[in-house]
Amino acid sequence: MQTNTNLRVVENNSHSSKDFTIQASGKMFHMVISGLYSNKPQSITREIWSNAFDAHAMVDKQDVPFEVSFPTSLTPVFSCRDFGAGIAHENMEGFYTVLGHSTKEGTNKAVGKWGVGRMSPMSYTDTFSVVSRHKGMVAYYSIQLGPDGSPQLHVLAEPMPTNEEDGLEVSFPVKRDDIASFQRAAEVVSYGFKVPPKVKNSQDKQFQPITKSLSGDGYYFYNDSRLSGPYAQMGCVLYPISTMSFPTDLLPRNNKNIIYEFNIGDLEVTASRESLSYGANDPTICSLRTALRAAKHSMIDTSQKEIDTQPSLYRAMKLVIKYSRLLGDTNFHWKGQPIQTRSTVLNYPYMTLHVGSKGWNTKTIGFGLEKEAYAGQDYTIFVQDLKDKKANARTATRIAAALKSNERYIWVKTDLPDPKQKSSLDQLIHDLDYPVVYVKDLPDDGPVKTAPRGKLTVSTLNRDIRIDLDLTSQDFDNGGYYYHMEGGIYPETLMKLRTLIEQQLGMPIILVPKPMWKKFENATQWKLLLPKVDAMIKQYAAAAQIVLGDQYGHYIFTNLRGFKDHTGMLGQFSRQVEVTVTSQFMGIGWDVWDKQFRRLGLPLINNDRVQKEYNIILDKYPLLKLYDGSDKIKHHFLHYVNLIDNA
Repeated sequence: MQTNTNLRVVENNSHSSKDFTIQASGKMFHMVISGLYSNKPQSITREIWSNAFDAHAMVDKQDVPFEVSFPTSLTPVFSCRDFGAGIAHENMEGFYTVLGHSTKEGTNKAVGKWGVGRMSPMSYTDTFSVVSRHKGMVAYYSIQLGPDGSPQLHVLAEPMPTNEEDGLEVSFPVKRDDIASFQRAAEVVSYGFKVPPKVKNSQDKQFQPITKSLSGDGYYFYNDSRLSGPYAQMGCVLYPISTMSFPTDLLPRNNKNIIYEFNIGDLEVTASRESLSYGANDPTICSLRTALRAAKHSMIDTSQKEIDTQPSLYRAMKLVIKYSRLLGDTNFHWKGQPIQTRSTVLNYPYMTLHVGSKGWNTKTIGFGLEKEAYAGQDYTIFVQDLKDKKANARTATRIAAALKSNERYIWVKTDLPDPKQKSSLDQLIHDLDYPVVYVKDLPDDGPVKTAPRGKLTVSTLNRDIRIDLDLTSQDFDNGGYYYHMEGGIYPETLMKLRTLIEQQLGMPIILVPKPMWKKFENATQWKLLLPKVDAMIKQYAAAAQIVLGDQYGHYIFTNLRGFKDHTGMLGQFSRQVEVTVTSQFMGIGWDVWDKQFRRLGLPLINNDRVQKEYNIILDKYPLLKLYDGSDKIKHHFLHYVNLIDNA
């Protein structure tokens, strides 16, 4: 690898000068070799394998795997055999014994350049073996520590004719306690090789390529617990990136699982090759910033292109959530419309459905009769055919038995023989792309045999918990509003709107079990609760829009609160963002009102006026759309704003 560090020439006015030198001794060899590497199993593996990679690159065998052996309990030996040019005997006794001598400093085909990696085994062991096959000759060598601690080359067998391919083989014994460490190191180091090494002594230990979750030009995200953090890949080596060396806005949100790809020589590395070099005269920081900036734009473009291909808005939402977790909040769109929500009310004609989840109790499902699905969750779609009552009996019990605790479901009730309803179901399945289970295919244990029923009671909600409620004859005669409760299921809507309902109706929420439905239906003084709730929401919708709409403290506007000391329109906007947000109306939160408006198809709470003000600011300072509100980078954007103001 060519060196890109700009060496400084320092002028001086001294009368004389004297060059420093290094005294060769066992102490210096120990310091330079053993003291160079902190993670010895991984560093030795990387150095020896990198030399094999370079040997193949120098003879254009990049597509040919070199051979390695795992140390095992039966054969505790580290071994690496390449098929490069090998080393002539005179060079083995020549430059091979000179620490710091390298033949790769003038080319970027190779990752080596320091001339110390070949001696890395000496940081772990007192001896290692080398077999060199060069131009039809083979010779055997041993490198051992001499009496003063300095390494010595011993010729075990002079060059002799051979029919084997050229190449170099390095091997050394591994302590049995370190076998697992060297095996783990080999698996991690192998991730840097597009052509992984071939394992000679085990069919079960062949190296697998790293699993990629999202990739683009110059980067890819990976899934592997043995790696952690952003890495820069040059050639076959993965170098950890220090996130303290450049602005965090250049990194995606999930920077723990990303690898950036560089050409050999783009970055400077330390002599141990355990990390990058970030010196003032090194190209590392500049190259990293350029590559990371381009990669982030590429990530957004790649993600947007995939979102554009989605056949439904809901499936587009799924990808937006997936990529937002990787990249941070980004303004994605679908079919030209911005995606501002991550959930949707499932409104399909000719059938009824509700969204729920399995509770901790493995025998029940809860929070039914909701119609809003969140694209960031996984659901199973259960289809109940209303035309085939016998095959679909005890649906709630069978669905509950099929689900795990806290697993979510979408329960669809439809007449499958009806072409219109079947078409509507097919559209839902296509739009959501979740697994589908038909209730008729679920196990059915038959009717539950129970003891004679005692007195049936209604129930109510108290702090989001359902409790039994004894309804006296006088209470029943007075009447009011009630909710049909089936199978212990009640809608989350009642919990979220409990304060509004109880304040407006002057009575608690009455939950009536199925065996008592007829009694309440035949009593004219009792009316269904949900139609009344919907009417109340519509009645107060306009007032809620006025109170909760056009607020500076919502959406992405909060990013600008750090500019409150600015004197212009940016500061005025930021100071209003600092004002406490009115997040409730009639005791109900902003998010609950928004969800109910979506459920009923009412105009949504909007920030149109504030959005227009925000757009005017972005027209003047377009780079502010990249600001994420972080204090660490605020000074960069303040400088940017001042440059525009003073232009």
